[in-house]
Amino acid sequence: GRQSFSSKALLEQTEARMRTLPLQEHPGVLARGLLILARNYAVIGDYRQAKALTDEAALLPGTDGDTALEVQATLAAMQTLAGEPGTALTTAQAALATMDDEPDAATSRVRLQLLTQVAEGQWNLAQHDEAMRTLDRTLGLAAAQLNSEPSDVVALLTLRGQWRMRLQDFKPADTDLRHALGMALSVYPLQAADAE
Repeated sequence: GRQSFSSKALLEQTEARMRTLPLQEHPGVLARGLLILARNYAVIGDYRQAKALTDEAALLPGTDGDTALEVQATLAAMQTLAGEPGTALTTAQAALATMDDEPDAATSRVRLQLLTQVAEGQWNLAQHDEAMRTLDRTLGLAAAQLNSEPSDVVALLTLRGQWRMRLQDFKPADTDLRHALGMALSVYPLQAADAE
């Protein structure tokens, strides 16, 4: 309690503890742990470490199909953050091509993540019309899925609102952002701030 809080130090301690566990016999558990750490390193802006952990998870043999798809979704997100939209788009599209048309609860969220990465890749490659169509499809899937997190819908609405602002389509952008804000305000304060 006397030490000042440091997110990076906490992540480093968590990673060190995780690496002392005998997880080599459980590659799926190890991969998920690495991905959780990677996403948290990305949140604090340490993209180099986030990418290294994601790459490590991608190289683990013997992970189940759901975990392998989650690895690909996280890898595509890290590639987007690293300024590699073409690579991220290819990674996400390749992973989507391996998925069943009828995803179960475990893979439906990963499908949303992969579709979002496809949309972001298209947007960053100046394929704005395709990106908006992909994002609209993703938002429709998120809204229709019973097991979808409301925070997914909020994030997608916020992203679409931001893109519409960049295209100077202000009225629909305002509608999206107000809808996201209304959904997030009492439950997801950080997402509400993004929409605001």
